[in-house]
Order: sequence, then structure tokens, then C-alpha cells
Amino acid sequence: MREYGSEHPAVLLPDGYFDTFQKFGHCTWLRSGREALHLVALNSKGGKTHPVVLMPAYCCHSMVDPFEKAGWKVVYYRLNDDLTADIDYLTQLLVTVRPTAALTMNFYGSASTLDAVSHIKCGFPDCLCIEDFSHCTFSLADIYNPQVDYYVTSIRKSIGVCDGAVIIGHEPLDETCVEEAETEFVRARRDCQRLKARYVYAQDEGQKGTFFPELRRQEGELDNFSGVHRISNTGAAMLKSVNGEMIRYARQKNMEHLWSLLKDKVEMVPGLERSFSGAPFALPILVENRDEVQKKLARKGVYAPVLWPIADEARAVCPVSARMADRMLSIPVDQRYGYDDMENIASIVLEMAGKKKLMVLAAGLLQIPVIKKAREMGVYVIAVDDDPAAPGMALADKAIVPGGLINEERLLAIAREEKVDGVIHPCSEVAMSVMGHINDVLHLHGISRETAVRATNKHLMREAFEKFGAPSPKSYCTADVEEGYKLFLSIGGKAILKPSRNSGSRGIAEIEPGLTFEAFAPLFERSKAESRDASVMVEQFVEGPEFSVEIIVSHGVVNVLQVTDKKTTEAPYFVELGHSQPSLFAPDVVAAIKDAAVKGVKALQLNGCAAHAELKYQDGKPYIMEIGARLGGDFISTELTHLSTGIDMVAAAINVALGNEPCLEPVAEPQGVAIRYFTPVPGVVRAIEGEELLNRPDVYDVEIYVKPGDRVKEVKSSLDRSGHVIVTAPGVKDAIALAEHLVSSVKIVTE
Repeated sequence: MREYGSEHPAVLLPDGYFDTFQKFGHCTWLRSGREALHLVALNSKGGKTHPVVLMPAYCCHSMVDPFEKAGWKVVYYRLNDDLTADIDYLTQLLVTVRPTAALTMNFYGSASTLDAVSHIKCGFPDCLCIEDFSHCTFSLADIYNPQVDYYVTSIRKSIGVCDGAVIIGHEPLDETCVEEAETEFVRARRDCQRLKARYVYAQDEGQKGTFFPELRRQEGELDNFSGVHRISNTGAAMLKSVNGEMIRYARQKNMEHLWSLLKDKVEMVPGLERSFSGAPFALPILVENRDEVQKKLARKGVYAPVLWPIADEARAVCPVSARMADRMLSIPVDQRYGYDDMENIASIVLEMAGKKKLMVLAAGLLQIPVIKKAREMGVYVIAVDDDPAAPGMALADKAIVPGGLINEERLLAIAREEKVDGVIHPCSEVAMSVMGHINDVLHLHGISRETAVRATNKHLMREAFEKFGAPSPKSYCTADVEEGYKLFLSIGGKAILKPSRNSGSRGIAEIEPGLTFEAFAPLFERSKAESRDASVMVEQFVEGPEFSVEIIVSHGVVNVLQVTDKKTTEAPYFVELGHSQPSLFAPDVVAAIKDAAVKGVKALQLNGCAAHAELKYQDGKPYIMEIGARLGGDFISTELTHLSTGIDMVAAAINVALGNEPCLEPVAEPQGVAIRYFTPVPGVVRAIEGEELLNRPDVYDVEIYVKPGDRVKEVKSSLDRSGHVIVTAPGVKDAIALAEHLVSSVKIVTE
């Protein structure tokens, strides 16, 4: 609510602002900016049939059309990130194209043209400089450069006049072609402005129909102009009534205030603070969901224009301009608005544009913590899963069933259409190469497809470890059972079979020395059937305790967050039955485990991702079993790590996927934590007894996956487990003891 008090705001007298333009040169007053540029184009051809004009790639058709209608050829030049001219590129065009004229623009009052104009005039004095100062109409005294041959601005959109534009030049123009004011146009436009003024007070949506279609028609008439018209007497009188000083003050203060509210929260054009001393008309923001933000502002009565759709040729020349055309929204800061309006506009922009889009590949039980956390962080979550009933689908902002989670091109098309800022595939490896492909093509943060393949193919992984000197077991890869048996014999001791590409303990088998081919073959074929590339790893078996290491890799720095002790079944399947943090092993063992994991991450060249390394420790030496370029499953990364360290690993993984700086400082008090899985005797579930024991404050999370009537299988993979319980305690030993007690006390009765 604006504060007025008992006194009415003063009625401001005109200060003759537009009369001051005469001191900068000869003024020609016309109906529109398009027609003003057209008159300059007609006067500047220099007898050439098809002269060339250089224009910034970031410009609209209303700047291009006036020259093309006059027979000019338009050639675009490149801009820097702050929208100043790329001088090197401009120089190249000046030398090769030899233009008759160059058009410059001080975008938003922050992109000075001084260097560009000076460069043009010093090296190519015959090239005319034409500057469109529509973004700086009330800052001419600040930006004026006598080297510019013509200044042109459209006044009609800066203030509420029915028509108006001006050309300021060193010499009078040939005005032979200029026609008198179009009185019918002016009358109709003035009537619409009067009706719109009433609408502003009444806010009666029905009134819009009385003026809006006619305003659109008038805009179309200007777009398709067929001649040059003088400003009307009505328009000239309106200009005389303006107080330019107050307009300038209002714009400055609105710009400063809105910029301070959005700074570091929404991406803006670099260098906007340079406009504070002038009188900017708008503040440009860069957002992916531009259309949604624009619509939300419009519903609140704020029209934020898109400046501008640009030509394909301009897009090809200048990536900066293409990005502006795709993502830029021009937030008004002009004199119609006040301090409170800037507050309201900022709240809408931050609500809508502050959100980045994250695509989560898979939406199962293990992905739910990531989906929930991302939404808590204000991220717009798109869950993608082939199962429409996957539990995480209902928790996302948008759920998509792609018809093939490993279809790279289909998933890429979805990511492109949704304009995602990042993609993550937590606790799973099925679609890692898809994620890498999306990152490559859309230039997102995170691992490449090449890295994803290396981090999911155990054979390529072993090769990388060996090349880098990261410790890992002796290993071979084959798709042939007979060759596999020969490789097993060459190891000369215990070995292990595992799928070349899979996770979750699927298809793993321990094989003892002396095993016959007949006994070996079915184990090999079982492992092969579980492999996504139909090949099997035959590896040296490493005896000893098993660990995992939870890691965040950001900007090339490998950050070890925690070391996990693991409990697994015995041979031949080695299914994980529990995990606990922090590790109970001696500090020197933990240090060796961490060091090996870091070497492994570097060997795989992981960056911009979470990592989950699995290792064993035998005879005083760590061995890397495998490393996933993802959050670890079994709730290790998503729950256990933040409970035991106070560091929110899920938030960190989301941030690196989105290109944000992750927070790796504790935000909660570390605790001892353990998870244990229910593994009842195989059979049909008849009853579940003792569930009430799970209702206690130190049980952080619990779920039993089966119900009476379900069949429990022998535990051969992680999919065969029947439930889990996560508990916390001041120390990890107490947490382990409690978890073990609960999984043994709660009975899943089978027969």
C-alpha cells in the first residue's frame, strides 16, 4: 500500500525536457520510431543502391524493417555478455563488409556504446553512426556522444503519448517524403488511451474489450507502415506537458530497488548497476521459465515484454543474443510504478523465476528423498519413470512416462522441451549413459556420456583403475563361458563372478578353487543374464571387511563425506544386509580406504556429481570393488550420511547437478546411525508380529515391504529383502545393536 498522508501529491509542472533535445542537434519529430529509422535510412544511402548497415544481433524487426524497406542490407554484429559490442567482431565486419552505416544501442542504459562508436569513427570515418536511444530516452545528456551522426528514439512507449519519435542529427534531413500527421490514427489512439486510463481505476475486465483490440490494430498499422508521418499536434502538446526530472528520478529509484531485491537470486544482465545514474526503462532478467513468469506478472497487472525475438541470422552470429531472445524478460521500472510495486514484482519473480528445473531419472522408493529434497529447496522437479505408479511420480511437480528410460533421444527430447537446468539419476545406474548424453548435448553440469559408460561398465572401470594406479583386484571380462572358466583357473584362487553392467548385488557369485566347469557354467550364465551388456567380470576374490565411501565431486575437488561399514550375506551372493556410519575401524584403515576411493574417483575422471565407492580391505591393503557416479543406494547417501555427518548430501548432489555451489558444512548434530534389512525364512507370509516395537523415537525410518499372502524368496539380490529399519543413537555401536535387536524381534512369519 502506498503512503500518501493527508496531502495530495503535488501537480508537477512541465519542465520542458524534450525542448532540451535541440541543444544536441537538429530535431525532426515524427509519428513512430520505425518511421524515424526509415527516414534516416532514406537520407543515408549515399547514392548506393544496396548499402550495408551493421546492427547488433540483439535487435527487433522494428529496427531492421525500416532499413530493409529502404533497400539496405542488414549485417549483424556480435555482442558481449554485458550487451556491449564485441569490438574484434565489429572490426572484422568493418574491414570485410565496408558498411555505409552502423547502428548502435545502449541496452538498458548499462551497455555503453562509447568504445564502439569511437572505434568506428577512428578507423572508418565515412561510416555513419546511428544510435537508437529508446532505452535511454530520459538519459540523453548522460550518453550523448558528438561522434554519433544520428540519435533516434521512440517516445511513444516511454510515456503515454498518442504518437512521438525524434531524430537528432548534426544537419537537417531531407524531409521531402514526410507526410502530415495521420489524424485518424491519432484520434483513435487517444480514445483508446482515455478508455485504458478508466480501466486502470475500475479494473473491470469487461472494459478491456473497448480498447485492447483497437490498440492491437494500431500497433499492426505501425508495424506495416508505408510512409513517414510527422508527429501530431496532440502528441507534441503531450510532450510539452512532461516533467522529465521526475520521470528520471522515479526510474532511477525503481531500478535501484528492484535490482537490490533480485541481486544474487535471479540471473540478470551483467553490469546493470551502470544504469543507476541514468533513467532506465526496465530491468532485464534471464529465466528458463520466462513464459510462466510473464503470465504470472500479467495476472497481477504488470506487463513485462520479451525483448526480442530475433532473426535466425542474428541467432547464428551471436550466442549471447540468442540466449537473451530465449530467456530474457524485461521487468518495467518506469514512472508508472512505485516502491511497493517493486516489492510486489520482486516477490512474484522470485517465486517463479528463482526455481531451477531438475529432471530426476527414475521415481522409485530410493529416489523419493531426492525428489522431496529438491522440492524443499525450491527446485521444480520433473520425475521421469516408465512406471506411472512409481511412488515418486506423485511427489514431483511434473511426472512424465517416457516409454523407455534408456531411450537416449527420447529422454533428450524431454529434457530439451522442459528446458531443464540439470539431470540426476540417484541410487541407480540403469540410465546413467542417458544422463551423460543429455549433459553433453544440452551443456549441463554433471558427467559426460563417456564418463557415465566408464563408471557403469566394470571392465572399463578396472582398466581406468589400473592405468591410474588405483588399487583394485585382478579382473577379466568375457561373454564366453569357456573362456570365463579358463580365466577363473588362471587366477589361482578364489574368484568372484559379477555382471559387467549392473548394480544392487544382482548376479554376483563366489567361486572356490577346484570348482568344475559343470558347476561353474550355471553361475556364469546367471551373472551374464543379469548384465546389461551380456558380459561377465571374472575377478580375484578379496577377503575382508567391506566399506563404502560417500563423496561429492565439485569443480574437480573430491570431497569425502563419510565411510560406511557394510554387512553382507555370505557366499555366493553377498547381498547387503546392513550399513552403519561412521566406521568403527581404526583411523589408519579408514584413512587408507578414503585415499583409495579418491584415487578411484580421479581415475574415472568424475566431476560435478555424487559418487559412491565400494571397497574391501585385505592384508593391510584397500581394494576398490567399484565406484558409481551417483548417490549410493540402500539409503546410504540419502539418509544415513546426513544423519551421521550433519551434511545434507542429497542437497549437495542436487546443487552440483544444477551447477550451484554445494554446501558441505554440517547443518545438524552428527549421530551414530545404522540400517538393517528384514530377511525372513523363504515362504508365504502368514503374519507380521511385534511391529509395535518399531514405534520409538530413535527409529528414524522403517518399512516392511511384504504383507500376509506375499511370497518371500531366498535372498539372492537386494530386491529379495523384505523391509528395513533405520535407527539413530549417540554412538554407532548403540545404533547397530538397536537395529539388530529390532530386525530379530519383529517377526515376519512364513511357512
